[in-house]
Amino acid sequence: MNLTAIAALGILAVLLAGCCCITSSSLAENKSDPYQSFYGQKAAVSSTFELTLEKYSERLSTDNTKTVTVTFTATNSGTEQDDVNGGLFISDEQGRNYEANMFACSTLINPGLSKKIDCEFYEVPPSTKIVAVKMGDSIFNKGSYTKLFDLQ
Repeated sequence: MNLTAIAALGILAVLLAGCCCITSSSLAENKSDPYQSFYGQKAAVSSTFELTLEKYSERLSTDNTKTVTVTFTATNSGTEQDDVNGGLFISDEQGRNYEANMFACSTLINPGLSKKIDCEFYEVPPSTKIVAVKMGDSIFNKGSYTKLFDLQ
């Protein structure tokens, strides 16, 4: 074999190995994120305001509770500014609701634009499985929630 053929085979081997490694690491990442199958879902908050579920993550806090972060893309197709303005909740399997930090989850979106927002939910028990994202007025106003995303 000449040097060109050996070099071409070597490059091909490196490319194939790289593709396999990328594929297996992507598969491992997909398995570790049980919410990934829900990414890309859309929910209408109003006739001109829509949320798209982008990412879900959890981290353990120093007080032995977990903080849940849900990332959305908010799209305003109306003619006036609109706002998520808090009002987002996550729910667990027992039906308990956890309200988003309204300062971290509230942002104005101009007409015709989209914006990514990270909504944080604090003091969630560490073993809790989140099964829904809802919209409502207050955690004390029971029964007036609208389910936006079913995460089961």
